[in-house]
Amino acid sequence: MTAQPPLIYDIGMNNGDDCAYYLAKGYRVVAIEANPILCDFVRLRFKAEIAAQRLIVLNTGIAGEPGQLPFYVHRSNSVLSTFQPPGERVGYTATLPDDQFVVIIAPVQRLSDIIGRYGSPEYIKIDIEGYDLQCLADLAANQIAPRYLSAEAHTLDVFGYFEAMQYASFKLTAGRTVAQEFSYCKITTLDGGAKVYSFNEHSSGPFGEDIPGPWLEREAALTAWINRPPGWFDLHAMRTISAD
Repeated sequence: MTAQPPLIYDIGMNNGDDCAYYLAKGYRVVAIEANPILCDFVRLRFKAEIAAQRLIVLNTGIAGEPGQLPFYVHRSNSVLSTFQPPGERVGYTATLPDDQFVVIIAPVQRLSDIIGRYGSPEYIKIDIEGYDLQCLADLAANQIAPRYLSAEAHTLDVFGYFEAMQYASFKLTAGRTVAQEFSYCKITTLDGGAKVYSFNEHSSGPFGEDIPGPWLEREAALTAWINRPPGWFDLHAMRTISAD
């Protein structure tokens, strides 16, 4: 029996651009998105991959407890949709007017429960506009620490959770310049090959060894984050998985 490819969880799927990258590398993907319209779009976009059981799309949000929560869908820019009331968003220097959002009631689940259902990942990408810390707290509490992990780093708390989960190697990527910095760049594939790939604006960009440059120790990564230019940044972490 042929072994299945490793699994990635795409938390905050949006329009599926990150899924496209993970699928191009050869991974299986479980994609999570609270916006039902985006879920329908991605199911059409990746109809063949879903039929081949390479992609699962779950229309749910992520929270500390299962249930239902108000979800604020931005009228014109889906990446700004959030479970946080617009005026209370963590780490943002400016707030957005309430009238730019439509409120829906969305189901929410714990990420740890979803992982228990679908399997352990090699990588988890977290980009859920202010709920990243709840997601990290759930992973830490359940001792779920994949080889690679990334989250938006609006506050120092992200470093604290990564350290608690025993990550010691880090890289930072600038979300604002992903499309410019990673245009026609080299990515590796699970079969040992490589290909040229371009990332779209608002995608999360590469992860792991596809990100150029060395892995940084915590203090160097923290210094880089403190001295970062304006914009949003993702903190990537890698941990060594023991053979036993």
